[in-house]
Amino acid sequence: MGVIYVLSAQPADKYSRLGELLDFVPMLSSLVHGVLYFVLAALLIRLLVRLRAPRTFRARVFVAVAPVLLAVVYGLTDEFHQGFVEGRDSNVADIIADTLGAGCAALASYVVPGWRDSSDGTG
Repeated sequence: MGVIYVLSAQPADKYSRLGELLDFVPMLSSLVHGVLYFVLAALLIRLLVRLRAPRTFRARVFVAVAPVLLAVVYGLTDEFHQGFVEGRDSNVADIIADTLGAGCAALASYVVPGWRDSSDGTG
């Protein structure tokens, strides 16, 4: 979360070359948002699994849904924060990309074998 905050707190003029690239390549900004929030949600999922291995269906749903909700709420607050940073603005497309990235992490935790299961502490 700290990395995302530091990146979003930078004024737009600090990233002028990056801004040109983002304008040149369509949807690159959304892809970057999605990847960052995928990583955030994946780390939160791994944290919850390591704290307590989910054995019941209800616990597994919590481990998948809670990190996504936390990531989405953080994305909303991040976009609100960006509205106060010089040269930056809030963008609904970024919130959608954040949500999709976090949701993909939750999906990956079920699809990728052993990704969520760390009962032995190594997974």
